[in-house]
Amino acid sequence: MAALAAVLLLEGGCSSAPSGSAQPTVTLRPLALASPSPTLARHTPTVRPLPTTGPSPTPFSHVVSANETLLSIASRYGLTLEALQAANPGINPRLLTIGQTLVIPGPEGTPDPLAGAVATPVPLSLSGVRCFRLVTATTTCLLAARNAATRPPIEGMVALVTLLDASGRPVATRPAYPVLNRLAPGGTVVLVADFPAQTKEWLQAEASLDTAFEADAADGRFSDVILTRATQDPAPDRRSWRVSGAARLASEPTSGEVRATVVLAALDSAQQVIGFAIWEPASPLSTAEDTPFDLTVYSLGPPIADTVLLTEAQLPVSPSP
Repeated sequence: MAALAAVLLLEGGCSSAPSGSAQPTVTLRPLALASPSPTLARHTPTVRPLPTTGPSPTPFSHVVSANETLLSIASRYGLTLEALQAANPGINPRLLTIGQTLVIPGPEGTPDPLAGAVATPVPLSLSGVRCFRLVTATTTCLLAARNAATRPPIEGMVALVTLLDASGRPVATRPAYPVLNRLAPGGTVVLVADFPAQTKEWLQAEASLDTAFEADAADGRFSDVILTRATQDPAPDRRSWRVSGAARLASEPTSGEVRATVVLAALDSAQQVIGFAIWEPASPLSTAEDTPFDLTVYSLGPPIADTVLLTEAQLPVSPSP
């Protein structure tokens, strides 16, 4: 069964189960973002992203295997992480999967005449960008992307976030990657961009969609996730919010172990993303029994007004022989 990343809003206020009693079941409903709003109206940037050039690619490639990270692959070939990312702009460094193929750039590689040819991304609605300077002096920017209910699932999403100074001039541009691999029809997903500590002073940010591709809804690489018995417990100052519940697969996979992910996103009063937390089960999910999860999300800025749960379960891709 093709997976659709479920985007759910927890109903009700703070609730908890009395000691020794059965945990209550809370109904989960879709996040109501169907009509245009300031949160997810189509966003048109007023500035051009700064160019993010990288080394010219060569025909050499690398197939991702178990336990590899983008950093470990870059180190293996004597590359910087930035150089490897520049050669693979459609690869999400947070969500590498077994069997993915990466382009390995070479310092003396012949320029690829097609390197500058980028397909027009599928139209998605982007929210405004919220950026936060952390105690490490780095900057994290969060935004959300919304897929139309009538459009197929979307993969390969990358947005470009540009920081602007007080005069509205761009000072830095970085890619924003989604926290999940696939965006379901009518679904919403969080995207994250990180800027280094040495980034110049900025005042505001804008985002534009760089890549987004339609996927086959029936390719069998994803499975639905069912969430049950969800309870939520916001902190008194609403700077953090705890959600617990249980997850299971909607249908048994035909082969392989499913990589499941549950994301808890925090929203401010304007329904913009201000924080997120990720849970992955220690053992594979099944259809036979529920697997408990417990997540706490912290706000990077204002108090949390709401939380949303996003889920995904992906079958591993076997490496080509």
